Amino acid sequence: MTNREAGINVVREMMGDESAAKLSASADSNTFGAPVAAYAVDQVFADIWTRPGLDLRSRSLVSMSVMIAMRQPHEFAIHMGAGLNNGHTLKEMEEVLIQALPYVGYPAIATALTAAAEVIKGAWSGRRRKLRWPPRPALTLNGIRTAGADRRLIVQPEGIVS
Repeated sequence: MTNREAGINVVREMMGDESAAKLSASADSNTFGAPVAAYAVDQVFADIWTRPGLDLRSRSLVSMSVMIAMRQPHEFAIHMGAGLNNGHTLKEMEEVLIQALPYVGYPAIATALTAAAEVIKGAWSGRRRKLRWPPRPALTLNGIRTAGADRRLIVQPEGIVS
């Protein structure tokens, strides 16, 4: 298996067929930005995400933490979606935010919470969304019970209230 194939397989597992196809097409396109997409597939996803020592779930938590610290809400949202596909619950993701809080401060957490609210609304509202992945149900959202979760979440533009 080539690095490109290994990387696309990781993207497919974490973000779904559509995201994998788009990233693969971008990497192979010979258009502006194609070398960046190729680097992401070949090095980041193939070389780093497949290394022994940490599973995909752990790597998702690390990546989310880095995006929180760097105040990168779009990338945080992408990695939150991947984390959902890697089997994380919203409770685990909330714990990442709490753990990061004393190190990065409230403004960085508030930025991540806003991004998280958008992911939750997009992933479970039935609307089309910019981030496309098939979320694994692992919560109770506005009274809809899924996968044994025991918390009711109310998504608001300014954050998540539970």
